[in-house]
Amino acid sequence: MDGYKEENGRILIRTNRLCELIEISDRLLTDWKRQGLTQHSSGWSDLQYVLKWRGEIYNADSEVSKSVNLQQKKLEAEVAFKEFQTELARLYILYRTWDIAAGPPQNLYNVTSLIE
Repeated sequence: MDGYKEENGRILIRTNRLCELIEISDRLLTDWKRQGLTQHSSGWSDLQYVLKWRGEIYNADSEVSKSVNLQQKKLEAEVAFKEFQTELARLYILYRTWDIAAGPPQNLYNVTSLIE
């Protein structure tokens, strides 16, 4: 078949055929490569690896029953970062509004009353 070949038990697919098969643009595939998707060789991709990377099929190497693709991991990291930024801003407000003469807050873990 044109655009497909088998090598060492792996199904390799040409870039243009991969885009047609999973219905994506060449530009999106290029973006995925920037985000960490690797090619088998120039112009060729391992079909199973691409599907695992996207989270389309079960990743038997993982203990998790459903694989988590890199986009999901990135989103989770961004959420954690935003939560950290929020906590940092809260602590900064506490620091700026703390009355040194009054001494330290009684409960450092429940300081929201000091901000309000």
